[in-house]
Parts: sequence; C-alpha cells; structure tokens
Amino acid sequence: MCLFSGFFWGVILIVIGILIIIRVFLKVNIPFIRILFSLLLIYIGIRILMGGFRLKSAGNTVVFSESRIEVTELSNEYNIIFGKGDIDLSKASPEDKGRRIKINTIFGRGEVKINPEIPVKIEIDCAFAEAKTPDGNQTFFGKHIYKTEKYSDDVNYLFIEADVVFGSLEIFNK
Repeated sequence: MCLFSGFFWGVILIVIGILIIIRVFLKVNIPFIRILFSLLLIYIGIRILMGGFRLKSAGNTVVFSESRIEVTELSNEYNIIFGKGDIDLSKASPEDKGRRIKINTIFGRGEVKINPEIPVKIEIDCAFAEAKTPDGNQTFFGKHIYKTEKYSDDVNYLFIEADVVFGSLEIFNK
C-alpha cells in the first residue's frame, strides 16, 4: 500500500464525506484539516512499523534500508543514506594510479572492507559523525587520511573519499 495508492485516497475521501455529513446534519463543527493531518501521520506511522517506506537498494545506493554491496567492478560513487550499508572492496583492484571512489554516509551506518594487500589511500571527512580506520584512529569532526602499508604514490592505488555526515563509518581490513 502506498501513500499515493487508490485505496489510501479512497479511505480519505470516505472519511471526508462522513465528516461533511456529520457537520451538515448534526451541526457539529469538526476540524477537517486537523483530522486529515492526524490520519496521514497515523498512516505513515503504521507504514514505518510494518516495514514500509523502504526503498530498494539501487546498485550503489542504500536508502532507508540495509544492504550489502559486493564490489567486483569499481564504480565512482557509493551512498548510504538513512540506512545501513556494508561495502566490500576487498576484491577490487586499482586499474590505474589514483582511481577515485567516493563513499557518502549520511544519517546512516556504513562498513567498508578493504584488502590490506591492495594499495589504498582513504581521505575521511566527518561532520558531526564518527569514522574508524584499521589503524585504530577515530575521527568525529574534520579530516583524517589513512593509507594501507602497501600504499605508495608510485604504484596503482585506490583513492577513497569518504564523507560522513551525522552517521558512522567503519573501515575494516579483510
């Protein structure tokens, strides 16, 4: 059932009709707008409790849900918004020097798995958030740069820009 479904709007129109009949015949002044707003909030609350309003993860984006993204072919951007996402980059290999990947975590929780044998440089930028790296560093506000032991400017490496806003991101070695 969707907010824009025929069933929902049919119920709303029936309720409006009943309220108009009560107002005209029984001379009872009923606040239509307040009742409609209340019914809408009740409907949204029930949908959330029943697991509704979940958007399916589309490729590299997790929104209002929980998903695992197994990366075999690198993409430019991965997003976790109001949800929980597990991004496994352990099988990804850098095709060229400084291959840039952007990971955005906004009001969500993200876990990124990397292979310590692959050269990786991660630049984390936090705002009212938490980011943990395999070296034990925690960043809550500001920037932090993490590099794997195999990282060197002279070899092909992955460059990950991780932006975390009002959420948490944890990077693991796999």
